[in-house]
Amino acid sequence: MTPRVPEIFVESSGTGPNVVLLHGAPTSLEYMRLLGDQLCSEFCVHLVHLPGYGRTPALNVHPSLERVQEYVDAALLDRGISSAMFVGYSLGGYRAILSVLAGRLAARGLLILSGLVRLSPEERDVLPGTIAFLRGPHAGQLVEALPARMLSPAHLKANPQDATRVKQWLVDTSPAVVADELEALLGASDIVDRLGAVTVAAMWRSGELDLPGPPAQAALAAQRMPHLRVSHPAGVGHALFYEDLPGTVEAALGFLRGCR
Repeated sequence: MTPRVPEIFVESSGTGPNVVLLHGAPTSLEYMRLLGDQLCSEFCVHLVHLPGYGRTPALNVHPSLERVQEYVDAALLDRGISSAMFVGYSLGGYRAILSVLAGRLAARGLLILSGLVRLSPEERDVLPGTIAFLRGPHAGQLVEALPARMLSPAHLKANPQDATRVKQWLVDTSPAVVADELEALLGASDIVDRLGAVTVAAMWRSGELDLPGPPAQAALAAQRMPHLRVSHPAGVGHALFYEDLPGTVEAALGFLRGCR
């Protein structure tokens, strides 16, 4: 099958220095706008619709994470965006690091939210089964499991409406798209030893109770990036924007203002 180079849709709002938002897998665009809408009074915020999300169609092949970031960076350059601060949520943090390392755009800062830089051995064992399930006839059942993975137990109990919002993350794309993304992550080259080449200002913020992006991921990155600023809000899970939006907005604005 001939690869189809996608037209990556970029949703832009606000004025000021460029900030590129990269979402996770899965993550709804509405979730990302919770942060983006708070930044666009001071920055020109570019929310990337990755393949299979929003207004960017899914791909007809299964490209690597690196190749998808080439597509993303090309779309940004086509819009005249040659320098930017990168903000990546969850797998979007990994993607943001890839863009910074590639250097196709001049990176002015790197903010990783609920991110990861390396799969654990346990995750590598489990992911092939998860990918196969996502491609099977009962993939929709995983929707019910998402809230317990994305939200802290206390928040999930007190805020059932956020469980409904988290379930929408998978509904807004398709299980097949998420399977492709996880397969690309499973096959990605290890970037940990390359993190020393990230010399721009960088900050990592993830919840103390984050399951997909536990604090150990930030500690691993900080070993290679001594300048990395790290914070872990207490009692917070993976869905930072639901559980700690004011604190995350304040931290993001403070960091990005320093990168202008």
